Amino acid sequence: MNYLPHTDEERKFMMDFIGIQSEEELFSSIPENLKDFQMDLPRPLSEMELVAEMKRVAAKNRTVDDRACFLGAGAYRHFIPSALEAIIS
Repeated sequence: MNYLPHTDEERKFMMDFIGIQSEEELFSSIPENLKDFQMDLPRPLSEMELVAEMKRVAAKNRTVDDRACFLGAGAYRHFIPSALEAIIS
């Protein structure tokens, strides 16, 4: 994914359009004590750590794969050949 930041010219155009002189004016209505609010958060996780944690949390869920399910009137859990999508499209 490419990140293309706004140019100085684009930022000036947007500020002129909404009638402000600086980016700080956008946040002038926020009380100062809230601007520097510090949250006590745990350390960031790597992608691998996050995936492992999400799997651990998700493992607590109960699904129709490990319980009896009577929804769908039998129109579920049936094999669909992978070629079918190409054939019907």
